[in-house]
Amino acid sequence: MIQTESITKRYGSQLVLSRLSLSFGSRGLVAILGRSGCGKTTLLNILGGLEHDYEGSLQIDGMASSSLDEKDWDAYRSDLVGFVFQDAHLVDYLNVADNVRLALGMACNHESLAVDNADELVQRALDEVGLSGLESHMPSELSGGQAQRVAVARALVKNPRVILADEPTGALDIQSSRQVMDLLAQASKSRLVIVVTHNRELAHEYAGRVIELGEHCVVSDTKPGEEPPAEKPTPQGNPEPESAGVEAGPAFRKPRQRSRLIRRTALSHMHNKRQRAIITTVVAALGIMGMCLALSVQDGARAYTRQVAATTLATNPIVIQQNGTAAAISQVAINDVDSTSGSEEAPTEVTTSPIAEDVTFAALQGSRASDLQEFLWYVNSAQSSIWDNAYDVQVGYDEPLNLYDSAGTCIVDDGSATLLKNLSLSHVFGSDGEDALSDVLPDPTTLVRELPYNEHAGKSPYELLAGKMPTEYDEAVIITDRQGRVSDYFLYATGIADLQALKDVSADLLLNKQDTQIPGISDSYSFDDLLGREFTIIPASDYYVQSGSGWTKVTQGSSHMDQALANAPKLKIVGIVRESAEIKDVAETGAIGYSSALIPWLVEHCNKSEVAVAQKASPDVDVFTGRKFSEESRGSKQAAEAARAREAFHAVVDEAELSDAKRTYIDSLSDEQVVALREHFKDYFDANGNLTIGAEDVATVAALSDEDFVRDIESIAPPTLNSAYAQNMEELGAADIDKPTSIRIYPSGVDERTQIVSEIDSFNSNVVGDDSAPLSYEDMSQRGVEQVTKVVGVVNNALVALMVLALALSVFMLFSVTSVAAIERRAEIGTLRALGATRRDIVKLFSWENALIGLIAGCVGSLAALVASFPLSYTIANLTGEARLVSPTPWTIIPALAVGIILAVFSGLIPAIRAARKDPVQALR
Repeated sequence: MIQTESITKRYGSQLVLSRLSLSFGSRGLVAILGRSGCGKTTLLNILGGLEHDYEGSLQIDGMASSSLDEKDWDAYRSDLVGFVFQDAHLVDYLNVADNVRLALGMACNHESLAVDNADELVQRALDEVGLSGLESHMPSELSGGQAQRVAVARALVKNPRVILADEPTGALDIQSSRQVMDLLAQASKSRLVIVVTHNRELAHEYAGRVIELGEHCVVSDTKPGEEPPAEKPTPQGNPEPESAGVEAGPAFRKPRQRSRLIRRTALSHMHNKRQRAIITTVVAALGIMGMCLALSVQDGARAYTRQVAATTLATNPIVIQQNGTAAAISQVAINDVDSTSGSEEAPTEVTTSPIAEDVTFAALQGSRASDLQEFLWYVNSAQSSIWDNAYDVQVGYDEPLNLYDSAGTCIVDDGSATLLKNLSLSHVFGSDGEDALSDVLPDPTTLVRELPYNEHAGKSPYELLAGKMPTEYDEAVIITDRQGRVSDYFLYATGIADLQALKDVSADLLLNKQDTQIPGISDSYSFDDLLGREFTIIPASDYYVQSGSGWTKVTQGSSHMDQALANAPKLKIVGIVRESAEIKDVAETGAIGYSSALIPWLVEHCNKSEVAVAQKASPDVDVFTGRKFSEESRGSKQAAEAARAREAFHAVVDEAELSDAKRTYIDSLSDEQVVALREHFKDYFDANGNLTIGAEDVATVAALSDEDFVRDIESIAPPTLNSAYAQNMEELGAADIDKPTSIRIYPSGVDERTQIVSEIDSFNSNVVGDDSAPLSYEDMSQRGVEQVTKVVGVVNNALVALMVLALALSVFMLFSVTSVAAIERRAEIGTLRALGATRRDIVKLFSWENALIGLIAGCVGSLAALVASFPLSYTIANLTGEARLVSPTPWTIIPALAVGIILAVFSGLIPAIRAARKDPVQALR
């Protein structure tokens, strides 16, 4: 069965075996004698596939050892070879039955038996060695002879073809030695048993063949190359199993999956070393707990950042102005304030910061009008994602908004609440007191405002409580805070509460009447009480009625005003909304929110009004007075400048042969047009203000038709350039629908704001041409959001460092424990390798133990973090006043388990691999 050919083995420079050639049959007991150090154990290790570093060849059933790889040798040891060592090498944390079952589980040719009949095979093996009844005993409870018999049972249980026994009786008394030799002799009847021993008496008594080694070679061999005939087993006791099992030819099977055996072994070791396992688990759990707490604080900090950002963004949208002077200055001021913060080191000289220079440059750059309509086309195109990142994009015009309550009292004049004006409290508090009162009351411009509502996606920073969102020009909602509350200021300002009662009380207080009490208002209003309420909208143009050659503004209480109120459209409350959870910290006192359709409707209505149409028809005439604007502006500084320019133009016109129509048109130009023409042709004016123009240029102008002449002049100085005309159109609310004055963008979050700003900057980079100006936007939320984000970023970095430190401690602990365990279990690793375990099996054994520790640590650490988060949250809330900075969630258990397992496995992976790579021969010494 086994044949060695010219085997030579050296340990460094020391020769142990020299050209050793032996042949062994398939059965019989062979004893190998020799002094210590002559190579007996080395030969046994070579025959058992534990030693591969030698010269020569080993033949197994005719197959050369050179053709076998490591997996073949593992399969060879697991199936064909059973080892019995001098020290038994039982696994100390497994009982007798499990030690025997370990060899069975490693065998590759017992896939079915190892699962179905394992207990029966183990019991049979223990019966054969006379240890029935000791199945549950631990190795520490056995005598030396009993332990060695367990080792024999472990070798026999898988029915191997070869048993290799290395000094099996070396540490036993004579009686125990004979018991072991009896067992090996009985086993040799159906398989090959090779015993290395120093006991010559036992060797010659039991062995059918005795080989004695001398200096590196065989000294004597009683029956070289012979194979004794097989003896039939006696009928008494259990029949010796045939070596059927193992037909001619090695036919090695690759090692099968042993996960179940490895898991059981890992659990047994953890149970045996439970104190160490508990300490390791606690340390790992502390790391996991630190990680979970850090994640909870990070989540809370991010939630707090989002909350602050949402609150800031809800009250400070990105505002793009047509004339971006103010926006440009404020943005530069913010950046310059940020840039003033520098090093804390003491300066050695006084340096300057170009704040005034930057502001002046920004003001000049932002003074050019931007084309907001072009930007709106871009926003509404498929190229833009602004709508996807915003609650709303609101388009603003210089359009007055006037509202009246059901009693006909004006509650909003030109967009501002009139509560203080209606109360007329200056006689009570004085003008200074009234000013102080207005400073502490809510901003009057916020009483009625456009509701941020993305109709494309149905997004809004407000939640609907009742009714519906406004979509038509005559629909509005009442805006409340998160708890559905509005202030009494809102109730009085909108006329829902009785304002006259409050005015009566102010009079009583002025007269020092006793027991004067401010009248109470209802503590609550049902949704039905508020839904359906109506307010009257008076467009700016509807205040004017024709009177003679001009138009007169109607007064409160006049019949014309009553008629205007009766004919005016109504703004109906169709819904009640409250702040969403994202902006619940915004101080909301109550407001009326109208739809995006209202202002465009007012613009269109005013443009179509009779008075606005009349003003457009006569841009040089003041429609209110019936007089020309040029006559009304005489005596002003601009008029004097225009007069000087007009004289210069007349001097040239008188010399030129211009038509009467051209002369008349030049005379009709407003002061603003004349000044604009002088500015345009400033290079043609000398130091004395005289217009110098060549005869050819004069002839060219004279040759123009009257229509072309007017068109060219108006392309430079249009009639609408008249500031008085523009003021009249603004007074009438007749804005240009194609020329919005502002755009307000409400980002839906911090990241969304960043994308919107990036998109605006990208749009600006594509603006070219002298007639176009980049957009100047005012982002007042930038500084607040960036400051909070910066602080939270510092906190997050500190938490990450703390988390890494805690996890590093866990990694170090797991690495150390695994390394110590690998050293302590050196003999166990050698035994497992001798039983056929692969290197991968050894790595899996340590990995399973660490994975179980990581799993338990993940559970314990995450649950401990969940419990600890409540007092931590309470403490942080007391220190900061913010209760949301710790955000524990049960869902952290899942990532904690994953982190615990992965961390534990990878922490012990290097020691496990090192342990698996150990030479099993060295490990067994």
